[in-house]
Amino acid sequence: QSNVSLVFKLKDIDQATDRSLLAQLQRYKVVNAEDIMDRNNRSSVDTVLAKYLRLKNAAAQNKVDKNRVDYKLLLLLRHGEGWHNLAKWEVYGPESWKKYHSTHAQWKDPHLTSKGVQQAKTLKRDLQCVAPYLDRVVCSPLHRALQTMQYAVLPLIECNGEPNASRGRGAANGKLHQFRVPVTVLEYARERVNHHACDSRNDFTTIKQQWKHYAFEYEGFETDHDNQWTDHDEAREKLWRRGAKLMEYVWSHSGDIVVYSGHCDMIMSLMELIEGMPFYKPPNGVCMPIIITTVERRS
Repeated sequence: QSNVSLVFKLKDIDQATDRSLLAQLQRYKVVNAEDIMDRNNRSSVDTVLAKYLRLKNAAAQNKVDKNRVDYKLLLLLRHGEGWHNLAKWEVYGPESWKKYHSTHAQWKDPHLTSKGVQQAKTLKRDLQCVAPYLDRVVCSPLHRALQTMQYAVLPLIECNGEPNASRGRGAANGKLHQFRVPVTVLEYARERVNHHACDSRNDFTTIKQQWKHYAFEYEGFETDHDNQWTDHDEAREKLWRRGAKLMEYVWSHSGDIVVYSGHCDMIMSLMELIEGMPFYKPPNGVCMPIIITTVERRS
């Protein structure tokens, strides 16, 4: 992407955002902010994993309630480059893209480019160290996030003894890809909903058909058709509420090491919701490994 993409500007709709709501929704804080402060130079996953395991072991030694969760390791993946990213930054330019092209139906729920696929495969190498510890995977229903998960995560958790079997065109002879940890596609974990066609998902029946050879769980889909996509940008307050719901899902469900495969604006909303996080636009095809714990609120 062009350097202009490094500068994040709040949309006009965000200027009147009720920031008091954010304080109400902040129930978690980051423990290792130092590892993710630099947008272009984050600590490696293995470094953060080692830090997390030390914290977890120390907490276990002092724990009174054996069922209490003190820390979780959340691996935030932004999808690899999609065709819409290429069109916006390399073909049309951001202004022309927004004014003349982004609403065209051809950009609905785009796939990864070849560069995006390679970025996802690079993420797989980065995540190799954490593979034995992974407990749960959560993904957006948009195709670019699903593809990123497919190349970066699924080969690491496939339970049929063929760690590199996930190839993207389904399984030969009707083979079902099964995984040793839950893989859940969450409707509310999608990108910020706005008028750009790239943020409109396919019908739920189409998604399930496209990924019928993968043993995914699906949650939060109230309608088959994408009735959330409109010609209006989603209010930031609503995005925060979705992000808070995603965080509650991660914390309340079993599993201490969780991967989220998703999107820029959703990850940025989490950066606002989680106390102590920096705030910047993550590049395509990156992993932000964060250790989180709950925030103690005074009554």
